[in-house]
Amino acid sequence: MTRRSLLNGLAIISLVAVGTTGAGVVLADDACNVPLSGWKPVKEIDAFAREQGWNVTRIKTEDGCYEIRGTDRQGQRFKAKVNPATLAIVRMKTDDDGSPDGGRGDRKDRDAARASLARPAAPDGASGNQASGAAPSGGILTPGTKPQVQIR
Repeated sequence: MTRRSLLNGLAIISLVAVGTTGAGVVLADDACNVPLSGWKPVKEIDAFAREQGWNVTRIKTEDGCYEIRGTDRQGQRFKAKVNPATLAIVRMKTDDDGSPDGGRGDRKDRDAARASLARPAAPDGASGNQASGAAPSGGILTPGTKPQVQIR
């Protein structure tokens, strides 16, 4: 092995080592390294979210941070990581990825399609039709009695 190829090999190894160390530092930025004694209570997180104009659906802990999910003032869904000691927003994601539906499809249309698939097909006024309000045939359900279960 020549001296030149040995130096080139060492240079490549050094670059790889420095590159992986830098990636570790970047990944560590998402975690909040705060001792539990320094965490603000959930009531303060909730008040912080209301100040931001957020409608919160879920607060949980993730990677040492508070993770808040909900909708913002414009009604767009989001997920935010918040430092538990300073209440600074560490990272925020929204459903808006550049597509008009946020990459998930129109939820109202999707839910309506699922609901129509879940209903049994029966002509209007037939037994078991949700529109008629009639009980299904077969005697399993009788108004004013407990449902009976038959296992076959």
